[in-house]
Amino acid sequence: MRRIGDAEATDATSLAGRIEDSLRRGDVADAMKAFAALPQPSRAAASGFGERLAQRARADEAARALSREAYAALAQPKN
Repeated sequence: MRRIGDAEATDATSLAGRIEDSLRRGDVADAMKAFAALPQPSRAAASGFGERLAQRARADEAARALSREAYAALAQPKN
């Protein structure tokens, strides 16, 4: 028996639990990995969710990039 959300589990139920657990922790990248590991019929059935998950991952990366740029700008010497 595997715990739902088990990182090594490969069945759809466990992967769905891992996605839920990852999102609860704010780990969108891990949720994306778990979603990608779902069987194709499951991914197809949840394609709308998968697209929203991908959009969230892109938004998170854009926010991190902006933060890096802002910190880099603050670190520049004043003229």
